[in-house]
This record gives sequence, C-alpha cells and structure tokens, in this order.
Amino acid sequence: MDNFIFYFRWIIGCLFTTLSITGIIFNCIYFVQSLINKKWISLAPFIGGIFGVFGILLLPVEGINKFWWIPLFLDLGCLPVLLWTLFYHLFHHRRRLSKLKSEKHDIPAPPITPKK
Repeated sequence: MDNFIFYFRWIIGCLFTTLSITGIIFNCIYFVQSLINKKWISLAPFIGGIFGVFGILLLPVEGINKFWWIPLFLDLGCLPVLLWTLFYHLFHHRRRLSKLKSEKHDIPAPPITPKK
C-alpha cells in the first residue's frame, strides 16, 4: 500500500507540475502577444500557479515543499497580474480624480420645476 501511495503521488505530482508549466508558458506567450499587438489578451488566472502549488506539495521529494510559492510568482496570471492590476487601478483612479478636480465645469444645473 505504501508503494501505491508513493507512485500515486509521483504520477499526480508530475501531472500537476506539467499542467502548471504548460499554463505558465501559455500565459507568458499571451502576455508577449498582448505587448506586441497592443491589445490585451486575457490570461488564464491562477491555473498555472495553483496546479504548480499542488504539484510541488504532492511530489514525494524531501525539502521541495518549502518552494510551494514559486509557481504563484512565475505564472503571470497569478500574483504579478494581481499586483499590476492593483497598482494600475490605484494610480489610474487617482489620476482621473485629480484630472476631474483640475477641470472647471461651468455647466449650469437645470432648473428644478415643481411637479403639477
């Protein structure tokens, strides 16, 4: 029974790691294509990173479990895109608010007429 669990962990761990590498590569390709075409291509969020975390945690290799976080940083659909999105929205929103405050809007309000 112990051999079955050992080999099962190897098979499933390698499968998840392979899926993770594939997801990471495709997210990198999509990201480069979006830079070249200047049109955003949606990345597959979290797929490569999550599969990588499961793959690393399942592999029966001593000491590899402490590197579970690496796929989350390597996959552009995980933490890098989340951080970029957070900073983009913070600074874009702040820039938009400052632009609105700097513009003077001299549009008169419509008169309020009582309902009859």
